[in-house]
Amino acid sequence: PTAEVEWLPLRQALGRYAAEAVQARVDNPAFDNSAMDGYACRSADLAAHAHRLPLQGESSCGSAPGVLAAGTAMRIFTGAPMPAGADAAVMQENVSVEQGMALFPADTHSGENVRRRGEDFRRGELLYARGRRFNAYDLALLATAGIDKVPVTVRPRVLVIATGDELVVPGTP
Repeated sequence: PTAEVEWLPLRQALGRYAAEAVQARVDNPAFDNSAMDGYACRSADLAAHAHRLPLQGESSCGSAPGVLAAGTAMRIFTGAPMPAGADAAVMQENVSVEQGMALFPADTHSGENVRRRGEDFRRGELLYARGRRFNAYDLALLATAGIDKVPVTVRPRVLVIATGDELVVPGTP
């Protein structure tokens, strides 16, 4: 191993070795979000309203849905932020919608189809130790972790000097 270090953009780091430990710069996911297309709700509201809640707004990727009013549900899409107060995202195939009312299954529970902030990794968490040989998966994960350059060991340079009268041209016996 060489002691020399160079910083490379991710696109140039494939097959190179980490010269030092690499830590996440951001949380992933960056916020609580839905793992499914469906309907966000407060699971505690369901029993009190016979599992039927009026729909109020929607949350899509890139939106800021605000607060979910008590006793209501909100249309939500995969990867979209969970509205404040919602604790479940029930997949659309399991919800019936009629005249602005969503009918939820009786077994809906808190945390259903919700990806919590930092669930995959948190800012400052060790992703790779020194010596890791980066593959394509690693580079994708590093990009997700907010990293655009990595410290890698400088490739060794090798020089072979062969001398002597026993040398022959390749292919010659």
